[in-house]
Amino acid sequence: MLPACSLQLAACSLQLAACSLQLAACSLQLAACSLQLAA
Repeated sequence: MLPACSLQLAACSLQLAACSLQLAACSLQLAACSLQLAA
């Protein structure tokens, strides 16, 4: 593959990892919110 293409794929994978971390943080916030509502 081209070097630029491989760099773009690496950047895309990093963005996907960051997005998954954001989704995990969002789910934790939703869990905390549901606990507050239940309390």
